[in-house]
Amino acid sequence: MKRSLLVCVGDVCVDWVVRLRQWPSAGKPRHGQLEWIGSGGSAANVASAAARLGAPAALLAVVGKDVLAQIALSGPRAAGVRLDGVQTVGRGPTAAFISARLTGGDTKAMAFPATSGAPSAARLDRFGRVAAWFVSGHLLRNPGGAELAGALGARASRDGQVLAVDLAAYNSQNLRRLLPPNSVSTICFTSLEGADRRNRAASLALRILAELESYRRPPPVFRRPSAKQASSAPPVAVVKLAESGSLIASAGQHVRIPPVRVAVVDPLGAGDAYDGAFLWGYLRGMELSACGLLGSAAGALCAAHLGAQGPWLSRANMVKLLAQARLPKRFDGARRGALEALRA
Repeated sequence: MKRSLLVCVGDVCVDWVVRLRQWPSAGKPRHGQLEWIGSGGSAANVASAAARLGAPAALLAVVGKDVLAQIALSGPRAAGVRLDGVQTVGRGPTAAFISARLTGGDTKAMAFPATSGAPSAARLDRFGRVAAWFVSGHLLRNPGGAELAGALGARASRDGQVLAVDLAAYNSQNLRRLLPPNSVSTICFTSLEGADRRNRAASLALRILAELESYRRPPPVFRRPSAKQASSAPPVAVVKLAESGSLIASAGQHVRIPPVRVAVVDPLGAGDAYDGAFLWGYLRGMELSACGLLGSAAGALCAAHLGAQGPWLSRANMVKLLAQARLPKRFDGARRGALEALRA
């Protein structure tokens, strides 16, 4: 087997998307319309996105011994994600996530994490030749999550593997808990909210990059090196800005990635789709701007459909969307590279 496996560690759950006419008040529940129910969870979403684009992907997570477990795993299974790393335990339920939306567009979310804790660190041994690990920051919420992250970080450092983490909101303490002191190739994804997020993105990306570089200072190379040079790949910080695109910083440089415009149906999971497509391109040795465009296209496809996982995320749909997208001329080369990879 080629050294190309992407193992996604963290959460798998059942997503519920509910539409309401108005928010319920104390003691006065409101009836809503269930618009979608299916697979969710950051680690599962990233694994499914990468697998649908053709990357060998595996999931390391916990589900309960209940009827919701099969719903939670149905999306990764349909995408071809390897599931032998998923641990079933009887002492807690499968996690659930409810996204309630008003007709006007406001959203409120409520998460019910699995109470059964994180997968056993012994399950890391199930995966032999790994190219990269993706770790959801949600892992730290579960009992045993920090210990698993520590064991995973030690292995990635020892074996010279890429270690990517996603902190939905940047937190320096959580980043340190997820990354080992001697990390080799590291990628940190995070998201910014608020009207002024574009103005804050560069400073946040450079702040994250400085922290990543404090673990190790490899030679400054902005392009992703070959597999033989993987141990010298510079850290990468990616700040996702939803409909404003994203910003990528690496080796003292940063580039703003434009958004791919679509009619938004449901943004749930779009950031995870971005991560999965970005990592698919990164592990193929693509230039970071092309990886960012892949992420933008995958996130846009997700936002244009109900649910965080589905067959709508395909190479054919990515090609169509990217080919038609209005992008600045300076991204012609990155777009060309992304399209060539998707058509290969």
